[in-house]
Amino acid sequence: MPTYFVHAFRWHRQGIMIHIVTNQLDSASPGWISSPRSSKAILDSFSRIYPFFPSADHSRTPTSDVAASQRSPIQLIEEYDPDNLEVTSSPYAYVCDYVKRVDLSLDVSKEVTNFVSDQSCLGELRDQLQKEASIGWYVVVCGDEERGWPGMDEEDEEEEDDDDEEEDEEDEDEEDEEVEDEKGVDEEVVGKEYDEQPERQGEEEATVGDAIGTEGASAQERRSRS
Repeated sequence: MPTYFVHAFRWHRQGIMIHIVTNQLDSASPGWISSPRSSKAILDSFSRIYPFFPSADHSRTPTSDVAASQRSPIQLIEEYDPDNLEVTSSPYAYVCDYVKRVDLSLDVSKEVTNFVSDQSCLGELRDQLQKEASIGWYVVVCGDEERGWPGMDEEDEEEEDDDDEEEDEEDEDEEDEEVEDEKGVDEEVVGKEYDEQPERQGEEEATVGDAIGTEGASAQERRSRS
């Protein structure tokens, strides 16, 4: 499970819910604030509400291994044990100004010694969000960073199958329409030829009649001469 060494305070879930509702953060989930959308919405609200909170600095290299694209000096971390089916989220989340992922081991004394918090706004933010909380070092385990659910992959496959079936049906409908169009064109041509046939027959009959009339007139003229 992903494990993090953080310098933070604990923000209780009730306070998180109050902040999200009060500031109308529709894209933030109070039960899981470390997701990209929730984290961005909450951190952006800090920038709007609190003058001391710095805006995101895109030229700054993040001090955290979590969400490397996140450029805020403050990061939000959740703890979660996926084997504990009795809870969906812990009673609190962590508001951090330093996050270090622990893969195998970590020199704690070195991390603490090298950490500088003189320019951190964490204390002021704590006073606004959870005044009674203490700021300190914590080891946080989060076994479900992507916040998936059992059967999600199967549902994705079913959705892909449904999409493929819809595409096949659309292709069949297009082919049927093309066949109908070609059939309509053929019927139109046949109908036109059928309509023109009596005209051609009438012209042919008129031509034959003229020829017969001319031949009859010539024969009568020869008889009169004789």
